[in-house]
Amino acid sequence: MAEVPSSFGTPEALSPLICRTESDPRPVVVMTCGIAGSGKSSISKWIQSNHPSFHRLSIDSYIYSHHGLYGVDYPKEKYNDYQEEAAAALRSELAQLVQQGSRDAILDFAFAFQETRDEWKDLIEESGGRWVLVYLDVDADELRRRVKARNQLAVKDGDSAFLVTVEILESFIAGFERPVGEGERVEDKRVEDIKCTATYLISRKDVNSEKIGVLGICASGGYAPFAAQTDLRIKAVATSAAVCVGTMARRGFDQDTSNMDILKTQLEAAGKDRNSDVGGEKFPIVHLLPEKPEDAPVELPESFRDLMNYYRTPRAFHPRATNTFLPRSWDIMSNFDAFAHNDMISPRPLLMITGTKAASKWYSEDSVQKAKQPKELYVIDGLTHADLYDKVDEAGAKCVEFFGKSLV
Repeated sequence: MAEVPSSFGTPEALSPLICRTESDPRPVVVMTCGIAGSGKSSISKWIQSNHPSFHRLSIDSYIYSHHGLYGVDYPKEKYNDYQEEAAAALRSELAQLVQQGSRDAILDFAFAFQETRDEWKDLIEESGGRWVLVYLDVDADELRRRVKARNQLAVKDGDSAFLVTVEILESFIAGFERPVGEGERVEDKRVEDIKCTATYLISRKDVNSEKIGVLGICASGGYAPFAAQTDLRIKAVATSAAVCVGTMARRGFDQDTSNMDILKTQLEAAGKDRNSDVGGEKFPIVHLLPEKPEDAPVELPESFRDLMNYYRTPRAFHPRATNTFLPRSWDIMSNFDAFAHNDMISPRPLLMITGTKAASKWYSEDSVQKAKQPKELYVIDGLTHADLYDKVDEAGAKCVEFFGKSLV
């Protein structure tokens, strides 16, 4: 029904996606999806507050209202039984609500497994509704911080009634089935996240708000300068192996290995992918790299072998790095230009680190050329793009020196 593996940014940007339209007047059901601490209840309450037609349904709130606090008003071993009871009751309530047609709904659930997501999607469609799956993709360390803070709340309610211990949270993180190509809309993890991080740092009493810097690596090496161009709270910018995803879409990872004719074909695929949201043919997910080095074709460019030998081997493989994206990502990236306004960073300092063998070296050269002083291009002999990810002795020392001079 809806399938965008990109940013919706702030909650406000969700509004046009969850409103009924003349062409599609069906009731809307927002399905939140994420691990404990990802912000499901916060975004659900925002939607409910700003869109009064939405009725919030929450398994934990149901259990709290019917049975009380976990481990206080009922024994812990009853929680799974009460979860099943709540799910059954909310399925019935949701079906009735959608069939009546006058209200919309928010399912403030974890939806940790694809099978569960599919079951609820089927229920929504069979009842005459339209679902919007909102995946809240939050870094594991940030989840741990948020859950720890929530567990320390003196007053418990339906959103914090279940104690998520360290062990339970780690099991959630390990077992969560990340939605990919299921119709998910993914919260912004790019430029806006950098700015939100600056806001968080400024809120802390132990942080000097005049001494905030940013380091971006690979694609974040594009997002970091872009954020700093307009966020004057960022006082120093460093990158390593920087790439602008927009330039990459237009010109290729290796310089000028792609062109506008190739991009036009990709944008046509992006349009077909978007059409699948409204009944068009389902478009296949794109794999970025060969799944295994032994599957790599002979003609695979050396730059992609460099990436493959990092991401698709034990050197850096992770099961949640799925090596895929939806074709519509091309139309999201293709007119982005990370470095076009690098002159706006000055007089704040800019450092860009690359390697003599890095296929991405030309990005850093272009970026520094577009910046004003103070700026520095630092090139490390013998390193490829992927080498800059984990061979960090020289690059790390250079960053320490740079931020030491710029911020301390």
